[in-house]
Amino acid sequence: MNIQRTPATVSAPFGPYSHAVEVPAGSRLLYISGEVGALPDGTVPAGIEAQAETCWQNLVAILADAGMTIADLVKITTENGSAKVGHGSGVIISLRAA
Repeated sequence: MNIQRTPATVSAPFGPYSHAVEVPAGSRLLYISGEVGALPDGTVPAGIEAQAETCWQNLVAILADAGMTIADLVKITTENGSAKVGHGSGVIISLRAA
């Protein structure tokens, strides 16, 4: 299991994240390529929200295929074309590990 690091000597995070995540020695690593919001049949839903939701469903499916969950994620970069999307969107928060 990954270890979340937020030392008392550093300001608490401003959102639902940790300042660092330690991956213990001997852990499995899974590198996921840049994913898009395409459905299994190759179609792309209309609208950024539906595409983002589909993208996250795809990520969850890829993790599950490897026997992993969102709790195993160490780093996420979310982009919308050339513009960065905020890391506090409802889609990301709704899929965070408990």
